[in-house]
Amino acid sequence: EYFARARDWVREQGLRNVDVVSKHRVNRGGVSTLTAWLWGMTWLLNHAGVWDHYINLNDSDYPIANSHSLMRFLWLNRGTNFVNV
Repeated sequence: EYFARARDWVREQGLRNVDVVSKHRVNRGGVSTLTAWLWGMTWLLNHAGVWDHYINLNDSDYPIANSHSLMRFLWLNRGTNFVNV
């Protein structure tokens, strides 16, 4: 149900650069989290055209900066990889 609401909200907002592509049962801290992330990256590589960033968000993420600040940060750090493990 959450997946459908998220997908519908993205469509209603007219967000053309956002895709809600699948739902996975994820157990926090388990291998299912990694499996879902890898599936998402694989989908992106196979289905999306040109893209600059992959940002994985889950239900506990909360924006700590507005979108302008995030865009500026990513622009200033273009060509850099960020991995949070």
